[in-house]
Amino acid sequence: MQYCERPLFHACFSHKSFLHPELPLPKSVLLSKVFCCPKCCLCIGTIAAAAAVMLVRWHGDPFHGCDRQCRFVHGFYNRSIIGRRISRRKCECYSSSGVRIGGDVPFTSAKAWNESFWCGDFGTDVVCASAIRPETTTRTDAESRGLPILHCGTCAACSNSQDLFVLNSTRTFITVSVTKCATAYARPSWMGGHRDVKRLAECLVAEGIAFTQHSLAQSAPACMDCWTDNVACDAVNCITNIDCLWKFFDPSNEGALEGCIKCDEERCGSEFIRCAGANRRSCGILSDITRPGPEVCSVGLFS
Repeated sequence: MQYCERPLFHACFSHKSFLHPELPLPKSVLLSKVFCCPKCCLCIGTIAAAAAVMLVRWHGDPFHGCDRQCRFVHGFYNRSIIGRRISRRKCECYSSSGVRIGGDVPFTSAKAWNESFWCGDFGTDVVCASAIRPETTTRTDAESRGLPILHCGTCAACSNSQDLFVLNSTRTFITVSVTKCATAYARPSWMGGHRDVKRLAECLVAEGIAFTQHSLAQSAPACMDCWTDNVACDAVNCITNIDCLWKFFDPSNEGALEGCIKCDEERCGSEFIRCAGANRRSCGILSDITRPGPEVCSVGLFS
């Protein structure tokens, strides 16, 4: 690897859009050999990766990975369950009263798709229908009872009219907006990252992504929890993906299922859809990410 020339490194590092991430990084700066050459950004990305990986893998649990791992094992929808990191690869789990639950669980692990949700092979006949409250049933049963179908797959935290409206109204920009908020949250602290879930949620709301933040069921996740958990999951599992590191500098989305978006799908997608129930594909929304036709629900509210 070639090293950065100091003037180029300094110019890229001190550019106003780096110091103020809410400002877009101009393409002229991205392409300019004077302000931000590829070598320069590669060096910055490498340093950012090293710092972030060391923090996440060796120093505590800034993205609450143990909480998610413990809930996955001991009660997926019970947010009163918490975890504590005890080593590089292990977590301990506790109830809301502080009682230890079970044995150690891994800090990270692969998660299989739950096929009752709209994921995996996208072939489930299960749907979430609108009755007195959202109800998980089959497509045949919903149609025979005249129930409007909200989305394909099992109902969960985002299966309500407000969150479905947010999914539809933000369909053309949500990926870029979430990425902007996510990078402000997940950056290493020396790059200005705040690591504050409450501020992450506030950022999403300020971007027009106002998912519900209160659940009807005690200790259950709200839709916003699913989205902020997904961002935190990416911060743990995709931090070494070079495309995700590049998002620290440029949050734009080209619509392709590759790079950071693909990492999110493969490493965090199964937990997200299980928590949310409703996402754009399951509701029949054509969004700012290109998806194969069979992956978009044909009977959802926006199909």
